Amino acid sequence: ERHRSELSRADEAVVDVLLSRPQEAALWRGDDVAAKAGVHGSAVTRTAKKLGYKGYLELRQELRMLHDQYLAAEQSSGRRGFRNDAGQTILGRLVTQEMDSLSAASSSIDQHSVNKAADLVMNARDIYIYGRGNSIPLCDQAERRLRRLGRSVRGLAGETDQDIAEQLLLMGDRDLLIVFAFRRSTRSLRQLLNYAESVNCKVVLITDDLRIVHPVPVVTLAAPRGDEGSFTTLSVPMLMLNAIVLSILQRYEHDVQPYRDKLQNILLGFEV
Repeated sequence: ERHRSELSRADEAVVDVLLSRPQEAALWRGDDVAAKAGVHGSAVTRTAKKLGYKGYLELRQELRMLHDQYLAAEQSSGRRGFRNDAGQTILGRLVTQEMDSLSAASSSIDQHSVNKAADLVMNARDIYIYGRGNSIPLCDQAERRLRRLGRSVRGLAGETDQDIAEQLLLMGDRDLLIVFAFRRSTRSLRQLLNYAESVNCKVVLITDDLRIVHPVPVVTLAAPRGDEGSFTTLSVPMLMLNAIVLSILQRYEHDVQPYRDKLQNILLGFEV
């Protein structure tokens, strides 16, 4: 974050690769990082120097040290309270992993950022919600929950590039884009963020390890969803969405209550 203004697009691609898989990155060579980031090998060394290191080897050494510290802390406290023996059932292991991920999320996200996201939702004219792949169920839930609060919502999940482009015709500086994106940035996401910036639409990013994106969102809510290569939960981003909704209910009760009452009256009409 301190050096963000100094980073080029190539630098951001390198940092994105390192942060998307921090456990594995501690073992990668510079050429491995360059190949994954799609940049020249020398770019990795330049990026490391911009971040204040003598070179990539020194950066990798610190990654290893940080990873060792993470493992030590996790073994001593993070997982100590949860049952995790060899005889545990598949369901039991999933429950343990969910509890671990949800517990980690509480220390990764601060309430100030959640409140800021809630304010953006309530002050937006239209809210656009974007996600691909496994993010689509999250987008669907976001649409439903925000619509119940009287928000004007436009879903972009699962749409083709043509469909998204048509939806963006009305996007402007009074609007908000909520993005669910995990692991790595994609071409479509980069194009969407660039267009949002061009029309001054504000952006909230809900993610896991995807920290380096350009343009920079107004709010980023990021928390790990599980270890790379293992089961990754959707409960953590759903938790972040619910935190935004509950913050709205608490901070804007008088604004949203009429819509909640109106919804109940409409539903009663269907039951007659």
